[in-house]
Amino acid sequence: MQRFKTHTLFGWGRTPSYICKSWRAEQICHIAERLQQTDDTLIARGCGRSYGDASLQPNGVMHLHRMDKILSYDKKAGIITAQSGVTLQDIMQLCLSDGWMLPVLSGTQHVSLGGALASNIHGKNQYHTGNIANHISHCSIMLADENVVSCSPSQHSELFYATAGGMGMTGIIIDVTLQLKRISSAQLNVDTKKVASLEDMLECFEVSKHHYEYMVGWIDHFATGNNLGRGVFERANHVDKNYNNTPLTVAKQKKPITIPDIIPSFVLNRYSMALYNKIRFNTYDTQWRQETTGFERFFHPLDNLNHWNRLYGKRGFYQYQCIVPENSDTLKNILLLLRTIQQRKCFSYLAVIKYHKSHRSMFSFDMNGYSIALDFPNTQQSVALQSELNHIVADIGGRIYLAKDALLERTAFEKMYADQLPQWKETLSHIDPQARFTSLMSQRLGFKDYTS
Repeated sequence: MQRFKTHTLFGWGRTPSYICKSWRAEQICHIAERLQQTDDTLIARGCGRSYGDASLQPNGVMHLHRMDKILSYDKKAGIITAQSGVTLQDIMQLCLSDGWMLPVLSGTQHVSLGGALASNIHGKNQYHTGNIANHISHCSIMLADENVVSCSPSQHSELFYATAGGMGMTGIIIDVTLQLKRISSAQLNVDTKKVASLEDMLECFEVSKHHYEYMVGWIDHFATGNNLGRGVFERANHVDKNYNNTPLTVAKQKKPITIPDIIPSFVLNRYSMALYNKIRFNTYDTQWRQETTGFERFFHPLDNLNHWNRLYGKRGFYQYQCIVPENSDTLKNILLLLRTIQQRKCFSYLAVIKYHKSHRSMFSFDMNGYSIALDFPNTQQSVALQSELNHIVADIGGRIYLAKDALLERTAFEKMYADQLPQWKETLSHIDPQARFTSLMSQRLGFKDYTS
C-alpha cells in the first residue's frame, strides 16, 4: 500500500496554505493504487504554479512532477508526446535548437504540461494562436474508476474540452500530445515605446494586432488623473531567418538569482514600487525603440529570479487577473477597475494588459477583450478590494482567470461563467459522479455541487 506524507502546501501566491496528505506518482499504477485505497477526494498537482487553492486538497494531493518523461518527439513534424509532469522548460530545451517551440507560452516556463492543459494557459499571442488546448491533438486521462481514456477534439471530445481549463476536475492527466510551432529564429525583433494613457495603450494593440505575433502592455498603476493607464507597450515578431535544417543558435541561459526566504513583507511597498514604476516608464521614449532579444527575456523575465514570489514576504500575495469584454465600453470599464483600486488606497505592484480573442472551448476564461493581471499584497484591505472588483467584473460581463484566483465568491463566479457552467457541470457529473476529484477551489466555487 502506498503511504502518504503530510505537507503544508500553498500556491505560488503563498496564500492560502493548508496541511495536506500528499502522494507522489512516478508511474500510472501509483495513481490507480491511490484511487483504490480510499474514497477520499483527490487533486493533481504539478509544479504548484497556480496562485491560489486550485491544487490544494487536505484529503489528498497527487504530486505528478516525477512523471516527467518525454515519450516521443518527431523532429520533422514537430509533434511531441510527454507525461504530464514535464515542464514547458523541458520541452523548450529539447526542441528550440531544432527550429520548434511551444505555440503557447505562459509567463513562466516552470509550469507542468498537465497543469498547462488543466488551466488552458494563454500567452502574449493568445489573440493569434489561442490557448494551449488549440494545439493538443490528444491526451490521456485517468478517471475516477481508474480507467485511462484517450481523448481529443474528435474522440471523447466532451472529456477533452471539459479537461481544457477544467482545473483538474475530470481526472488525472497522464500524458499530452501537441503540435509545436515552427520558428525561423529563437531571437525576436521587439518594438517598445511608452504611452501616455490607457486610450493610447489600446490604440497600440489595435494597430499592431494584424502585423505582430506577440503583444503585451505594462501599466504604471501609480499614475493618476489623465495619466491613469499610461505605461509601456511591446510588440514582437521572430527574427526572419530562412530555416534550412540546421540547428538554431540558442543563447546560453544565465543562472537565475535565487530569492532567499527571509524577505520582510514591508520591502515591497507603495513607495518603493511607485519609484520602480516611474523609473521604468521614463526608461522609454514616445517613439518606437527597436531591439533584438532572446525568447527568455521577452517571454519569461521573472524566471531570472528563482522564487520571486518570496519578494512579498511570508504573508504572500494575490494575483488578480480578469478579462474585460471588447465593446464600446471597454476603455471606460478598464478605467473603472483601475480607479476603484486607487480609490481604495490599493495599488498593484505589477499590472500587465494583453489582448484576447475567443476560441472554441467548454469552460474557458477567454473571450474577445483585454485581460488585466494585477499583484496585490495579502492584506485585509486588498482582500476586500478584490471582492468589490469581482462584482464589477461580473456586472460588465467579464471573467476571472481561475488559475490565479484564491478569493472569488461563488455568486460572482456563477454570474461570470453563466453561459458555460451548465454544460461543463453536466459533463462533470457524468465523468466523475462521486466527485472524487475536488480541490479547495472547487469546493469554494461549487464545481461539483451535483453530489449534494
